[in-house]
Amino acid sequence: MNAQLPNAAELADLPLADDAAVLERVATVLRSASRRQVWLLLLDDRRCQLPTLIPMDLPPRPDDDAASAFAPMLGALLSLADVAHLILVYERPGPATPSRDDLAWLAAFAEAIEPAAGSVLGLCFATDPGVRRWELHHDAVDIDAMMQDWPDEDDDHPDAGGAAARGAGDA
Repeated sequence: MNAQLPNAAELADLPLADDAAVLERVATVLRSASRRQVWLLLLDDRRCQLPTLIPMDLPPRPDDDAASAFAPMLGALLSLADVAHLILVYERPGPATPSRDDLAWLAAFAEAIEPAAGSVLGLCFATDPGVRRWELHHDAVDIDAMMQDWPDEDDDHPDAGGAAARGAGDA
């Protein structure tokens, strides 16, 4: 990866023509997973990135209204004159395997972007190992089954306060 992040003017001249370009851009802009948050990357009608990035910190677990809270915001952003597309990136440090909380957030984001599906170029999942597209038709198939079988505590993710966090405090 390049040591220096391209400036906004350089990014504005590089259209994101396909999924590979979207993933490369997200990896370039985010560089590494630092905390649980969601990013919104705004693009124009040429699929070029606008100079505004919107990060929002997230609690470990979404509430029941997370999707209904995000959907109007996404619609409002897409109604702005210069914004034709957006990329939504869910970021959290840790392993690439989604936790129960990750699955809940990703399901909420998938529901929130559904009304604007044609304008959303991607729902991405960024973790320590890298960025991948969250494939709704593949990844979401077994979410309900996975969530039912998942332990109540998010043990693999110390930032969620599970056993891994308690163990780290004992060391």
